[in-house]
Amino acid sequence: MRTSAARDLAALMTVAVLALAGCGDDGADAASGSGSGSGSGSASGASAEPSESPAESPAESPAEGSAEDDEAGNAVEVQVTISGGSTTPAGERITVEPGQTIRLTVDSDVADELHVHADPEHAFSVKAAKGQVFEFAIDTPGVYEMESHETGNQIISIQVQP
Repeated sequence: MRTSAARDLAALMTVAVLALAGCGDDGADAASGSGSGSGSGSASGASAEPSESPAESPAESPAEGSAEDDEAGNAVEVQVTISGGSTTPAGERITVEPGQTIRLTVDSDVADELHVHADPEHAFSVKAAKGQVFEFAIDTPGVYEMESHETGNQIISIQVQP
């Protein structure tokens, strides 16, 4: 009887370990998921990290626009500079189509967060570094502002229209 109970306990522990390992795999897949779709600074509003190379998308926030945007050169490029408490551009309006990739290349002398007031919202963690690249897209037509949290300045106004 004692051997049977020990065998049952061992079997139960094996099943529990396998079940937990399965849950860990699901979490790892979800954490490494693309987060793409119509809002990846993302739909959850998570911050994105800049890419290692200016030509690559951030690991936590891949481009929301399609690969065709990049291949066809349809991404709208915006150079952002944060220096000495001021930002460039300073409130300029850009116009994009719904779902079109917006690629920000950021040079900053301070850590900051860029915030796009859209639905879903996008937030990008900026380091004090040059050549940081962030990509996102907005699907819903309208006019949206992007601001620097550190300076409080509006950087661009994004008009999304078909």
